[in-house]
Amino acid sequence: MDELQSNPNIHESLENPTGPTLAIINYKSERCLSVTSGPAAKALTTTDGGSTDDPTNHWVLENPAYDGDANREFRTIRNMASRDLLGHADGEVILLPSEAATDHSVQWRIIPTTNLAGVFYIANSQSGAYLEEPESGTLTAAVPTKVDPINLIESEGPYSWKFVTLKAASGNITPIWDTKRKDAERAMRFLIGQWIESKMKKNGRPPGRMLTVSRAEAEENGFDMGVTNGNVRIDLQGYFTRGKGKKAIVFANVQGQVDDKTVWHVNIQTEVVWGVKTIQKAMTNSMEKVCTVELSQ
Repeated sequence: MDELQSNPNIHESLENPTGPTLAIINYKSERCLSVTSGPAAKALTTTDGGSTDDPTNHWVLENPAYDGDANREFRTIRNMASRDLLGHADGEVILLPSEAATDHSVQWRIIPTTNLAGVFYIANSQSGAYLEEPESGTLTAAVPTKVDPINLIESEGPYSWKFVTLKAASGNITPIWDTKRKDAERAMRFLIGQWIESKMKKNGRPPGRMLTVSRAEAEENGFDMGVTNGNVRIDLQGYFTRGKGKKAIVFANVQGQVDDKTVWHVNIQTEVVWGVKTIQKAMTNSMEKVCTVELSQ
């Protein structure tokens, strides 16, 4: 699943108003984090990695802070089929309703591994425990005792997870002027102007929101308040690798979003200093020409 954009089965089938829809895949087993369905009580499990078209395998990382505070350390992890939140309490992984988003038991730190690009640990903010996939593939009691991430190594794959974007944006870009959100284009150009990254790191920040419009910024610039609360935003959708071994190149998949629509899409080769203006120009070109833009050497 390294070549994300070439997999025809990877797509976004559910409305996603708050952030990128992802498959959360265990590094060791290549199985997707999922929610069981049926008459029995809902529970967490993992399923074959090829079943990314199943909505029970779709997750979204959300920011529990008000108005998209992108610097907030913790994220909630919501299943897009059940709408429940991933939590940890009394030594077990649990599912809690949306109303529990401010509870620390459903807030998680996404920690980059030191030796594997695009691979992360998922640590609960309340217990400090790290999400693990047991060999059985059942996560009803899968979070172990707190583990020091410094001592985790590549062989300890059950603790390591990949976030794979389910939205193949190439050919799936909506012209921003066709969205129904008032002042969307003005607000997006404002956000592009706020971009400050000159390069993307392959072991950098986890997928999620990068930039949103605050209420104060909307008021100052005369934007409609509908562009706030993450309705117009820049998301890091995830990472993908092209090539293998020493020739492998990691790209960051960055997208401009208006509600549940992708309005521009830029793949940025990591560990290359492109400069702020070059990246901003790529974003603007993608939006204006309604096409995917790639920055690669």
